[in-house]
Amino acid sequence: MDKQTNHIIEFVAVSKETVSFLEEQEGLTTQDFIRKARQILPLLYLKASFLPKMENMLEGDLEKFVTPEHYEYMKLMIKEKLGDFDATIHLEDEFMMNTEDFLHVELSELFADIYQDVGNFLLQYREGDESIRNDAVWECRYNFHQYWGLRTLILTEHLHRIMISDEFLSKEEV
Repeated sequence: MDKQTNHIIEFVAVSKETVSFLEEQEGLTTQDFIRKARQILPLLYLKASFLPKMENMLEGDLEKFVTPEHYEYMKLMIKEKLGDFDATIHLEDEFMMNTEDFLHVELSELFADIYQDVGNFLLQYREGDESIRNDAVWECRYNFHQYWGLRTLILTEHLHRIMISDEFLSKEEV
C-alpha cells in the first residue's frame, strides 16, 4: 500500500470514529463528551492534514448525505449535551467582505459543521466507485483547508479552556 492510500485509510478510520462519537453521544455525561471531543478533534485535524492533494475527476457536486434536517438535529443534540458550556464565540471569516466582520456561532454549530463535512465524506467514500472516492477526498481536503479545519482548532481550544475552568472541575467532583 502506498503512502497516500495509507493516509486516506487512516483519515477514513478517524472520520468514522468521530462521526460515531457524535451520533452516539447520548449515553455520555457532559464531562465525558467534552473530554472525548478534546481528544478526537486534534486527531481528526492531524489525519486530515495528511490527505493527499488530488485532482477533481467528476463534473458537478457529489451527493450530500447529511441533510439540513440531520444537521439541525445533530446541532441540537450537541447543544443539549454541552448545556451551559455551549458558548457563543466570535469567529473571523476571511471570506466576508469586511475583514472586521465576525460570525457569532455556538460551539454546537461548529461541531455540526464538522459533522456535516466529515459525514458526507464518509458516505461518499463508502458508497462510491473510484472516481467518487477520489472526488470525496478532494472535496474533503478542500473543505478542511477552507472551512472546517479552523473550526476543529477553535473547538479544541475552547474545549481545553472549558476543561480547566472552575465550573467544569467543580461539576467533575460531584
